[in-house]
Amino acid sequence: MVEFNIPILVLCFLTAQIIRCAQGSTTVALMTTAAILSSTVVASTVSPILCAIAICAGGIGLSLPNE
Repeated sequence: MVEFNIPILVLCFLTAQIIRCAQGSTTVALMTTAAILSSTVVASTVSPILCAIAICAGGIGLSLPNE
């Protein structure tokens, strides 16, 4: 994912949205995305709270067509 040069907030949003769409559960998408990107968020200079908001926003995206 480093090679794509995607900003960390966009990466959080997209990862949560992809997992939400593929799996179907918002809770699983949020927890999985947070686990996958936790070390990246800690190593970056971006606020962890902003990353959590981006993950939550991605988790609720695509809920209408998915349900």
